[in-house]
Amino acid sequence: MTLEKINWIKGNNTGVRYYKHKTRKHGIKLDRYFSGSYQVQGKRKFMGFGFESEGWTDKKISDKLDEYKHNMKTGEGPVTLKEEIALNEQKKADKIKQEAKKNKENISFTEFWISYYKPFSENKKSWNAEKSFYKIWIKKAIGEKPLKDVTISDLEKLKNKMERNDKSPKTVQHILANIRQVFNRAIYLDIFLGPNPVSKIKFQKINNQRVRFLKTSETKVLLEELIKKSNQVHDMALLSLHTGMRAKEIFRLAWSHIDFDNGIIHVVDTKNTESRYAYMSGPIKKMLEQNFKNKKSNLVFPDSNGKRTKYMSKTYSRVVEKLGFNLGVTDDRNKVVFHTLRHTFASWQVQAGMDLYTLQKLMGHKSFQMVQRYAHLAPDNLKKATTIFNKMSNREKVIPFPKQA
Repeated sequence: MTLEKINWIKGNNTGVRYYKHKTRKHGIKLDRYFSGSYQVQGKRKFMGFGFESEGWTDKKISDKLDEYKHNMKTGEGPVTLKEEIALNEQKKADKIKQEAKKNKENISFTEFWISYYKPFSENKKSWNAEKSFYKIWIKKAIGEKPLKDVTISDLEKLKNKMERNDKSPKTVQHILANIRQVFNRAIYLDIFLGPNPVSKIKFQKINNQRVRFLKTSETKVLLEELIKKSNQVHDMALLSLHTGMRAKEIFRLAWSHIDFDNGIIHVVDTKNTESRYAYMSGPIKKMLEQNFKNKKSNLVFPDSNGKRTKYMSKTYSRVVEKLGFNLGVTDDRNKVVFHTLRHTFASWQVQAGMDLYTLQKLMGHKSFQMVQRYAHLAPDNLKKATTIFNKMSNREKVIPFPKQA
């Protein structure tokens, strides 16, 4: 139906008109569709309103026309029904947005944990530990507080409570580090407007450097037992023991990184972000050549689906447990883990006479301090250095040490 063919009927009020719909009913009468118009500065503005069955009346439309005409003259407010509807929708959207923002600003630690942090973290290897931290310590301390109201004082109280309950410094750090991760996630999602309150907590310095390394007899029985359980776990352990490579570096190792001709392994995507080279011993070259013949993936040690391995198989820890390497050991630094193989590689190299600078390059450490812990394994080298210093000290022109005040 075109506008020209509509039989418009003038309403009771100025500017109002309507037509009767041919089939649509409002009660027993034909439904009426209302339109309206007003004139400002010689221009007439037309607009449709709607049906009588939708609540429109002659009087209501007349009032709206007067309102729009006034708005047109003053330059404020909507000048048509369409504009008014759009403005109302915008106001509703703004209100919803403001309420959502307010709800986000007042979200409690527990609400954020459940709605945002858990879905993000529950596939992590550390998730079971994090759940335990939250249930036992975090929830009681700050669970009901809005994120924005968690203070350094709250965290200090939690820290002190854990210490009073004889929690180890390492456990205290892990729990507070977990809280820091939650706030970092909230900051990333623009739910919390930092800074992260955990960043100002002072931690007790922990020496978590591993001191346990394996004897040759221990590596022999370990490798013999591993190969009975899993060729791949055995080969990864052998590679770490002979090159000092970290587990994640081994997981990322691709055949494109292997240079059989020169006996070199290109170690990429390392912990310190700098690539380095590892060198194949005879057993390593033999093992890699055998695996290359049977390769089913671009990765040297893929998982069962041919994708990158994410975690060391529990086969390794089960074998270590079976061999009793950690029996009665309570200090984590003395426990045998996969990383112990890297530590063993470094320890054996220094015992064989390798200097610490060369070891630093082989291990991929940025800081020389990281390899200084192996210095005690080279007593002959240190003794030699001390002897040279003593000889230098006996020369006539040696500059003496300044006297203590």
